Amino acid sequence: MAIYHDTKISRLNLLEILKRNVCEIFFIRRYDVPFRPSDRNMLCTNSYELLNGANGRRVLNYRPPSNPLHFDPVKKSLIVTWDILQMNYRCANMTYCFLIKEYETHDEFWETFNNKFYPMSPMDKLIWMDSGPPSIR
Repeated sequence: MAIYHDTKISRLNLLEILKRNVCEIFFIRRYDVPFRPSDRNMLCTNSYELLNGANGRRVLNYRPPSNPLHFDPVKKSLIVTWDILQMNYRCANMTYCFLIKEYETHDEFWETFNNKFYPMSPMDKLIWMDSGPPSIR
């Protein structure tokens, strides 16, 4: 069963959880994006086991990083993680970040992904990402 947190989380705690689980997080963007809200929801993971599995590579389009970062994420209070809906690496601002939900097992994640996220159109995904904090969804 997914664990609902809805609590502010530190950078180090989130990185530890992302190493083994998939998380739904909510954070404030570092920079404004035209015509988009200042906050964002993200479904993400850094689980090597999940991402490097057959489904991670085929369904989530995962590919290992090919270039080193040209900045230090710690100095900018960022985490770098695989954004499952965008199917690419993204940085999340940890200055104001909430862990909303944590999928503790890969089976639990895949069931939710297949039933909820996979059927979404690109517009549905954008709406979910921009839908604001979960308490107002």
